[in-house]
Amino acid sequence: MKLVIAIVRSEKLDVVRAALRKKDVCVMSVTQVLGYGMEPGLTEHYRGMTVESRRPKLRVEIAVNDGVADDVVTAITQSAGTGQVGDGKVFVMELEQCVRIRDRASGPWATGTPAPSASQRQRILDKPAVARPRSSALVCN
Repeated sequence: MKLVIAIVRSEKLDVVRAALRKKDVCVMSVTQVLGYGMEPGLTEHYRGMTVESRRPKLRVEIAVNDGVADDVVTAITQSAGTGQVGDGKVFVMELEQCVRIRDRASGPWATGTPAPSASQRQRILDKPAVARPRSSALVCN
């Protein structure tokens, strides 16, 4: 499993969500963040001083199964990109464990991304037993 973290422009969230829905990924966390990098900050005047503030961005976090991680990264980079400085970044990290609190499902079934393929499912089932939900199907609302 992988954890995909994307920092994107605020106005690109709807486009990114639409691109991810096409990949059957509809489970994500979105957080407002402030930061700066190569993109110049906003200049403000505060009590007679000129202050360069940080740019507002959105942090999108998605836990995905290994088989769809590259597709998710591609969908994000293609939909969020404008070719300008400040488009953001995508980070991909190994995810050791994922547990859904509601039914205590763990592993790839708990991520909420498309179910593992038959070969991936067999490798997972060959591992020591863990709690699994009744169904591995995902429906995007």
